[in-house]
Amino acid sequence: MKNKIIIFCIFSICGFLIFPVISHASSNPTLLRILNYYQDSNGRITFKWQEDYDGFALAHAAYGFDDSVGIQLGGADFPSNGGEGFYPDSPDNFDLGSDKAFTNFLTTCNELTATGRICISQPKALINRNDNSVIVSNSSGLLYTDVSSYVNAGGLLHTIKGGIFHVLSDGNYRISNTNQFNFGDAELAYIPPPVVVTKTPVLIVPGLIGTGLKNSSDLLWADLGRMFTDISDSFIDPLGFNKDVTSSDSGVSILNIIGSEKFSGITLFDYTDGLITEFKNQGYVEGVGSTATLFTFPYDWRYGASGKYPNNSTNSNLLAQKIQDIMTQTGSNKVDIVAHSEGGLIVKKYVMDHVADNHIGKAIFVGVPNTGAPKAVKVLLQGDNFGIPWLAQDEIKKITANMPVAYDLSPSQQYYNTKGSFVEVIDEGTIGDTTTPHTDKNLTYNEFKSYLTLDHALNSIALTGAENLHTQNFDNFDLRTAGVDLYSIDGCKAATVGKIIEDRYKNVLGNSFVDYKKPTFAPGDGTVPLESATNLPINDSNKFYLLAGDHSSMLSHDGSRQEIVDIISGSALNPKPSLISQDITKCNLHGKAISVFSPVNIFATDQFGNQLGIASDGSIVNQIPNADFEILNGHKFMYLPTDDGQTYNVQMNGTDTGTFTLDSQDIDNSQVTSTEVFSDIPVTKDLTGQINLSNSTNTPTTLVVQQTPTDPPSTILPTAVVDSNQSQDILAPISTATIAGTQGQHNFYKSNVTVTITALDQVVVGQENQTSGVLSISYNIDNVGMQKATGSTLTLPVSSEGVHVVTFFSTDDAGNHEQQKTITFTIDKTAPEALVQFDSVAKNLKFIGQDAISASTLLLISSQNNTITIADQAGNNIAISLAYNTSRTSTSAVLKSIQYNGVLAPLGKNQLTFSWAYGKNNVLNTLSQSVANNNGYNILASYSAGKTKITGKDSTGKFSKTINGLVIVKVKIQNGNLQWSY
Repeated sequence: MKNKIIIFCIFSICGFLIFPVISHASSNPTLLRILNYYQDSNGRITFKWQEDYDGFALAHAAYGFDDSVGIQLGGADFPSNGGEGFYPDSPDNFDLGSDKAFTNFLTTCNELTATGRICISQPKALINRNDNSVIVSNSSGLLYTDVSSYVNAGGLLHTIKGGIFHVLSDGNYRISNTNQFNFGDAELAYIPPPVVVTKTPVLIVPGLIGTGLKNSSDLLWADLGRMFTDISDSFIDPLGFNKDVTSSDSGVSILNIIGSEKFSGITLFDYTDGLITEFKNQGYVEGVGSTATLFTFPYDWRYGASGKYPNNSTNSNLLAQKIQDIMTQTGSNKVDIVAHSEGGLIVKKYVMDHVADNHIGKAIFVGVPNTGAPKAVKVLLQGDNFGIPWLAQDEIKKITANMPVAYDLSPSQQYYNTKGSFVEVIDEGTIGDTTTPHTDKNLTYNEFKSYLTLDHALNSIALTGAENLHTQNFDNFDLRTAGVDLYSIDGCKAATVGKIIEDRYKNVLGNSFVDYKKPTFAPGDGTVPLESATNLPINDSNKFYLLAGDHSSMLSHDGSRQEIVDIISGSALNPKPSLISQDITKCNLHGKAISVFSPVNIFATDQFGNQLGIASDGSIVNQIPNADFEILNGHKFMYLPTDDGQTYNVQMNGTDTGTFTLDSQDIDNSQVTSTEVFSDIPVTKDLTGQINLSNSTNTPTTLVVQQTPTDPPSTILPTAVVDSNQSQDILAPISTATIAGTQGQHNFYKSNVTVTITALDQVVVGQENQTSGVLSISYNIDNVGMQKATGSTLTLPVSSEGVHVVTFFSTDDAGNHEQQKTITFTIDKTAPEALVQFDSVAKNLKFIGQDAISASTLLLISSQNNTITIADQAGNNIAISLAYNTSRTSTSAVLKSIQYNGVLAPLGKNQLTFSWAYGKNNVLNTLSQSVANNNGYNILASYSAGKTKITGKDSTGKFSKTINGLVIVKVKIQNGNLQWSY
């Protein structure tokens, strides 16, 4: 028996379709038998089949149907019963001749499964096509080999309506709509179809925080519900690491990669769901079977690329195993990779370790910080919310302090070599120290390492691990040399932290404090600067720049999502040029940078309703494309793009009482062109207001504020506008205060004084044009309220007696203001008074000073030539002159004069006489104390024989009394008059 080519002709209303197949000539042909049948996740059903004539099996391969693909159709295409059968149309067809055909099929159907009926169709007759006369018949329908033996209890048998054919001439499938072509088909017990890989498997490698983490059954990352209710977010403490860079909780394990995060049914952000859906739309399939083509690589992102698990494994080791598992599962010899952020560093480490056997076809690096990002330094210093509205920044600062990943993402030596310093430190020294100038230092890379580990006590082990990762070879490694077809998609129009500027000072007690200036913004994706993302050897034709979207959404964002799928699958989704480009000249910032130095919150809404800032519930919202919002030490920094004509409603509200400074910078082509400054504006907790941003050089930015709900709105114009050079002024001016007056001891004056405050804006050699100049001096005398005077010199006359406190600081036109300084001084223009009494122990008169300002213990008492002088700290004094008369057994002292600050006080009727005598054994025998004053009052106290007789006159009249024992009369000199008590 020899092979022959036969033609099946399919009749339809519109005509016919001819296709070739290979057959064995036979007088008893069987129906077409379906050997394999399966349905994929999209509901598409695929059949594999063979023909069987006289026991000979011939699988369709090169002719007729293409069984590498199979017949594919939806379940709705199955009819519920059998049909007419097929008609041979060749003289040699089954040796029947062109006038013969099988017909009168018997169809038996049973409702056995949920997928439809099981049907078997069998021809009952062979007829002459010319006259329909029966040549042979069998009422049982068994003219050919029975196919029922191929059906088991679990098998499916269907009738295909019409038919789908693969035409070799054009490679297309065509459908016959005629009901004349129906044939039975059967499925054996399920046999997996042959593994025929038509797509290279794709592996998505997420970045930082891109994988869910749990502790036993307790969801840690990312539980938005608990983040909403737990203000501190301390429930994620188990994610922290120990100082030896080991996990603080060994029970933490991974979940799946983050798809999208929803809260109360609202999608807050889409990380990978959008990308995965796009791949599925192109026929990629997730799953555990051999036909799967889409995979993800969840891993513990806390370890980064440099950290090691307890078993000494790394994430790049786990990636190697994942790639091997995919190849084993699918039969493919390679994978394509889409790596985001930290995931790119892990992929690069894997490729460097497997240069010859990495099995990577295409790799797309999306927002990969190849040389790190200054934003990671900000995270270590101040924390971050990673775009999650209720995530507490302080908690992130705490748990990342020892995480390897935080250091892997910090700028490397290569970043410094390419971009320069990314940390600047200003040291204002000790407040009040006018002898030491402020310093401004752009840190070298080695100084940056000390800055982290010494100045901020961060983890030296983790930093060393990151340095060992980011060698020059690593940062500059060319993946193309390892056979990787490399592509990159980098965000380039979002404001991205490019430099951290720290401001240090000490108070008079030597305690250190740290504050932060506005960060420098650079083009990037909001996290990774373009300089880092593009530090990647790659073909220019493979570079893409995302023009909208932030770092965390890049995988699924419009533009990048479609480009990723087009690169990998060869599809033609063709994202809009306004979303993604290969023109790096489009990668610039154009917008407004607003800085607010506490205590004020700001919140922006664009014309489409997208929001940015601190919402009323305290959450941080960032919905505006390419915008950025940072918080450093309570200060708020906002960037709003304007390159597409965006308009914004910017609201503000007070959070405390005091003053705030706000500035608005115009940024064009990534450079600051001018800055409008609002310095030292009063604020209350009830303040509300609006920032009306300028839209031209003729229309300035204004603030419209209400300090309280009952106050009328007031419009505030900028206090200064500085140019592009002066906008770079970050050094605060330095002010000094001098006091002129008649000085006594330190900071004591016995005259009116004049306080002169002089401010000088610092000039940096070589950057003289950046000095903006002194704007004003703010001052507060004795806590009556802060006041402001324009200019660089201020004179304050002070005349009232008492302790005075003057707090002051100066501000320059660029909005920099120094830390508040305080001087304290005392004006005391009044001399002290004196208390005179007999001292029985010293056997003499005792003088005690009394002063309204100086403490009595700090008064200076001296005696010279029978004159007692008592001086206060300001140098005021009272001088009391006495005439002494001393004999062998008695002493007397008589007041001669009283002087205040060298001016005699009239004695008038004032008289003061003391006389005393001691007997044997130094026993006081007699004491006479006689006092008279200008009021006409007098007293005489005479002591002898153990009794004191007191006589005299006071405001109640004359008095006389005798008191047992010694009575001491205390004489007080007050404003030149004498008063007494006993």
